[in-house]
Amino acid sequence: MDFKQKILIVDDRPENLYLCEKILSEVDAEFIKATDGNTALKATLYNDFALAILDVQMPKMDGYELAEFIRNEDKTRDLPIIFLSAVYTDESHIFKGYESGAVDFLTKPFKPKLLLSKVKVFLSFDRQKKYLEELVGEMKKTNEQLNHEIAERKQAEEALREAHDELERRVDERTAELVIAIQQLGQEIEERKRAEEQIRSLSQQLLKTQESERQRLSRDLHDTVGGNLSALKIGCDTLFDDQTELPPGIRQRVSEFSKVLQESIMTVRDLSYDLRPSSLDQLGLVETVLHYCEDFSERNALKVDFFSVGLDNIKLDFDTEIALYRIIQEGLNNIQKHADASHVTIRLLACFPEIILRIEDNGKGFDVEKRSEEAFQEKRMGLQTMRERAALLNGKMKVESHLDKSTKILVELPHPGIELLGILDTMEPAP
Repeated sequence: MDFKQKILIVDDRPENLYLCEKILSEVDAEFIKATDGNTALKATLYNDFALAILDVQMPKMDGYELAEFIRNEDKTRDLPIIFLSAVYTDESHIFKGYESGAVDFLTKPFKPKLLLSKVKVFLSFDRQKKYLEELVGEMKKTNEQLNHEIAERKQAEEALREAHDELERRVDERTAELVIAIQQLGQEIEERKRAEEQIRSLSQQLLKTQESERQRLSRDLHDTVGGNLSALKIGCDTLFDDQTELPPGIRQRVSEFSKVLQESIMTVRDLSYDLRPSSLDQLGLVETVLHYCEDFSERNALKVDFFSVGLDNIKLDFDTEIALYRIIQEGLNNIQKHADASHVTIRLLACFPEIILRIEDNGKGFDVEKRSEEAFQEKRMGLQTMRERAALLNGKMKVESHLDKSTKILVELPHPGIELLGILDTMEPAP
C-alpha cells in the first residue's frame, strides 16, 4: 500500500488553519485547507480524505451542517470527523457534534499534543482500513480467479479424458503400422549397410586401381619416355663430334636443343615421381615424405617443416601409406595455390591406436563452410578427396580455419598395431 494520506482542515480563520497545520507538521500527510463549507464540500469531490478537522462556528454553513452533508455522500459517509470549538463547549453541543457523526470533539484551548495523538490514531485506523479493503479486494479477485481456474481445469480434464481415449485408439492403430514400418526399416538399413560396404570396397578398389595405373604410367614415363629423351639428348650432344668445322650457329642451336631435352627429361622425372614415388616402396613413408617436403620447399620457396614420431619401426600397409602420402601431397598443393603462406608444419605421429597427421600453415585462412559449398559448385575436390581417402580407411579429417588466421588439418587413421609413443607437441624432427 503506497499512498500519501490527506487531511481536510476547515476553519473560517486562516490563522487557525496555519496553527492547526503547524501542530500536525510531523504527520506524513497532505493538508488541504478550506475557510468555508462550500469550498470544503468541493474538496471532498476530488480527494479521498483520511480525516476531516472541522471548526464548529463558521458563517453560512457551520461545522454541524457541513458534517451532515459529508455524511450524506456515499464517498465520504465513513470519513472520521474531529470538531474543534472555542465557543460551544457545553455538553449539549458536544453531544450534538457526536450526533452529527464526529468521532471526537475538542474544546479550545486544547493541548497540541492531544490533537496530534488523536490524528495519528485516526490515520493509523485509516491505513489499516485501506489495507484491509485492498486485502479483501485481492482475496475476492483471487477467489474469482480460483473459481475460474477450477472451471477451466474441469473442462480441461474432460477434454483430456476424451483426448486420452482417442489417443489410445490411435496408438493401437499406429502400433501395428509401426511394427510393419520397423521391419521394413530394418531391412532397408541392412540393405544400405551392404550398399555402403560395397561402395567402400569399390572405392578402395578404385584407389588401388588408380595407384596401380599411376605406377604403370610412372614406370612408362621414367623408363620409356625418359629413356628415349635421354638417348636423344646423348645423340644430340655427340652429333657433331667427328666434324671439326661447323658454323658456330649450328653448334649453338644444337646446344639449345640439348638444354630443352634436359629440361624435358627433368619434367618427365618429376611427373613420374609425382605419379608414384618409387622411394615409397624402397625407403618407406617417413623418408619419402621428408624428401618430398624438401623438394616442394625448394621448388616453391615455401618453408616446410616435417616432424615424425613412432613410425620408424612400423611397417604400414599399402593403403595407409599411399593415403597419408596423397593427403600430404594434396594439402601442400592447396596451401601453395590458395593460402599465401610462408611456413608449413607437418606432424606425423603413431599413437595407439591411431596414426595422427596434422598440417598447419600461417596463411590467410578461409571460411570452411563457405569454401566447401563453393568448391562443390566449382567442382574443386581437393579437401573432399582428402576426406574420402581418410574415410575409406575408417578415419576422419577435421579442418579448422578462419579468415586472416592459420589453417589446421587434422587426420586420424585407425591402426591398432601401434603402441603409445608420445604426445604430438613433443615431436622431434625426422632424421
